[in-house]
Amino acid sequence: MLSTGIGQWHQGFENKVTIEIPPGVADFEGKTVQGRDAQSLEKLKQLLKQYSGVTRFRFLTRAEKVKILKPWFKDQENLLETLPLSHMIDVHVKSDKAFDYTKLEQLIKKGFPSATLENHHAWKKELTNLAYATEGISCALVLLVFSAVIATIVYITRTILTLHRNIINILRLVGAKNA
Repeated sequence: MLSTGIGQWHQGFENKVTIEIPPGVADFEGKTVQGRDAQSLEKLKQLLKQYSGVTRFRFLTRAEKVKILKPWFKDQENLLETLPLSHMIDVHVKSDKAFDYTKLEQLIKKGFPSATLENHHAWKKELTNLAYATEGISCALVLLVFSAVIATIVYITRTILTLHRNIINILRLVGAKNA
């Protein structure tokens, strides 16, 4: 049962990559650097369109990013409205195994040195291992409880027969047979 849930959850992240470009900050001359420059973002769109293996991509809207962050800012929702948020790009790739993540990350870092590309493999693997370990421990506990119940029934039965040994011997003497 848990394996099915893990498989479905795992498929939700297959063939997906997330690119995060930090929000722009003004340098000493007042020019915007990294992330806010519309021309740079347009170049990134062109790069993703031309990169082999990328099937589609989508920039997350501000509303979507705010929705993702709301659980961490429960009491300070108005702070989210003024906070500068990173550009997030949801990228879908053809095949998770054949895709060259390193090459794409290098190309992106040429235009956006502080950008990060998250292919979700590292933490996905750890969470999957944790889920399978939890499933194994759960099965072991069920077997342990089942074994304890069987052992208790056997012990109680033997104890009752031992306590009533005299009565059983008298019943055998009068002609009772083992069933």
